[in-house]
Amino acid sequence: MRIFVLFGLMTIITGATRTGLAAPVVKDGSFEQGNFTDMGNGYMELPSGSTTISGWTVSTSSGAIVWAKKTNVDHISPSNGKYCIDLTGLGNSATNGAVSQAIHVKPGITYALSLEAASFDDATPVVTVGGQVIALTAGAPIVVNGTSWTPLTGTFTVARGSKTPILTIENTTAGAQLVFLDDVRITAQ
Repeated sequence: MRIFVLFGLMTIITGATRTGLAAPVVKDGSFEQGNFTDMGNGYMELPSGSTTISGWTVSTSSGAIVWAKKTNVDHISPSNGKYCIDLTGLGNSATNGAVSQAIHVKPGITYALSLEAASFDDATPVVTVGGQVIALTAGAPIVVNGTSWTPLTGTFTVARGSKTPILTIENTTAGAQLVFLDDVRITAQ
């Protein structure tokens, strides 16, 4: 009994699990945490500089991205959980909407990045880690309550001696309508 209590206490303190996995690299990769205020259409506008979604910072040069809940006027269903984001904002007001966060990874280790994207004009977000563009490979689409999500995956290695890198996910497709993101994850390989 004492051994199990001690192990449970160590798990709480270190964030480790029984299999030795550490806490997630990406904080709130499904955009579930924060203070969502519905504008009446299932969306919340987030202007540049917003940190409303826990762990994420919004950046745009125009307009605002939107945080979407499961029930919205466009009937977009998140791929995981109750929320997702649209990097193009309402309509396409945020032509280069982006979200970013500092991630804590070990230099010299290769990491796998995955996310799910839903777009209705084949726009694909650009992902960078520490300024390095991550080549993304599309997987077979999955459909969640009528919304088609494409899994995107890639790998990266942070150079030795690097400072804490910034993960940035950005819409760079001019005129794109609806570039939704959900379920962003990074794991050591």
